Amino acid sequence: MARVHLTSCEDYTTSRVQAAVREALAAVLPAGVIRPGLQVLLKPNVINDMTPDRAVCTHPQIVRAVAEYVLQAGASVIIADQPGYALTQEAAHAFNNTGMLQACVGLDVKFELLARGGYTDVTTSVPWRLQTVQYATRAYGADVIINLPKAKTHSQTLYTGAIKNMFGAIAPRQRIEIHLLGGYWALSEALVDCYAARVPEVHLMDAVEIMEGMGPTQGRPRHFGVIAASTDGVALDLITAGLMGFADDEIATTVVAGNSGVGERNRANIEVTGLAPAEVAQSIVRAPIVRPDMLGRLMPLLRPLVTARPHVDRRKCRKCQACAGICPRKAITIEDYARIDCSLCVECFCCLEACPYDAIGIKRSPFYAAAWWVKQLLDKLLTRKQ
Repeated sequence: MARVHLTSCEDYTTSRVQAAVREALAAVLPAGVIRPGLQVLLKPNVINDMTPDRAVCTHPQIVRAVAEYVLQAGASVIIADQPGYALTQEAAHAFNNTGMLQACVGLDVKFELLARGGYTDVTTSVPWRLQTVQYATRAYGADVIINLPKAKTHSQTLYTGAIKNMFGAIAPRQRIEIHLLGGYWALSEALVDCYAARVPEVHLMDAVEIMEGMGPTQGRPRHFGVIAASTDGVALDLITAGLMGFADDEIATTVVAGNSGVGERNRANIEVTGLAPAEVAQSIVRAPIVRPDMLGRLMPLLRPLVTARPHVDRRKCRKCQACAGICPRKAITIEDYARIDCSLCVECFCCLEACPYDAIGIKRSPFYAAAWWVKQLLDKLLTRKQ
């Protein structure tokens, strides 16, 4: 029986976050998992160097509270991630801009970039898409990993949480290759291969302020007031996504991970403690994406008309080259501004996630918008019938 504990946390006030984190971890952590002498790696979501008010990254007060909890148990703490767009020597500022460095002043913790420790080739036992996963050596060798995801919508996977957050432990080059797989299910299966290579011991979800709409970087913050924790990341994602209005079988990463045996996706086998889900559940604004399965057999015919392409706002572009560096098809060149060759674009939107200045958005065809709204209408009608 998996357990997910939901704790109320109305805002990011230090004292409230500390109390909520202590309650959540105490409710799910077995005795002795964190103990003196162990090295504990905290893996927050540092997808980009954006400030806490944007609800893009794990909030710094949550990182601090978890670090305090671990230190009080006598273990050592490393806080590490690797923004995929950045070269090893260029990403250090991310911990500063996200507020994590300042929040952890006075604590005996180390901040590291996962790429600096190199990567270990991990053979997947039951692969969906990847025979070998290039996993950050520093994370792979940690005694304990505490996964600290941010609950958000996502323009490719609908939802991003515990499973998707561990994608940051994968070598940037392999991440680019994974995006070339294309397709909702193919990408999700590869993400599960990455997650299964080294499953974290515990997960604590920042859902005090979630992101809705055009996640994972350009959506809007929405107040949820929850911190959730579990030793089962799949169960945590299922419950958290459910709070945001997603059906249990709708998020492919959760479905695939459950089928892989790395976590529980059957709600009947998940004990939810603390807050009742009905107390906090909300219907959020989803990322406006069209998946190939949305329109059934018509989709292959409509595909040339149903397009969504990255679009550069020339006024915001600062020619930082983050987008060109991460593009898996090398479709972006930097001239007077970032220019995108749409004939090469595979619509992975890595460039959108990497841009630190919000200079890249999504330009959709009229047919794309129509297909998305038809899908939303059908979903509502089916929900009413049920």
